[in-house]
Amino acid sequence: MGYTKGGPFDVPGELAREWLRLPANPNGRPSSNVLKPWVTGTDLTRRRTGKWIVDFGWNMSEADGALYEAPFRHVKEHVWPMRVRNRRESYCLHW
Repeated sequence: MGYTKGGPFDVPGELAREWLRLPANPNGRPSSNVLKPWVTGTDLTRRRTGKWIVDFGWNMSEADGALYEAPFRHVKEHVWPMRVRNRRESYCLHW
């Protein structure tokens, strides 16, 4: 089955490339550490969609994730509202 997303972590290609051009984050690290191309079977068999995904991994703290300013802001605006209403406690806590 591969990786599955637990929310709207998708980022359009144009926006992702904009974030990649930004100066380093407050932690001195590039957004490419948490911004990855999102490839599905459709991308491989047909036409590439050009989507990217914000991926903080499973062990990054919220405080460390917040240091990746643009990706974190996107997740806070688009993912958090959906996850906070989820019935699964782990999804509410670890968004």
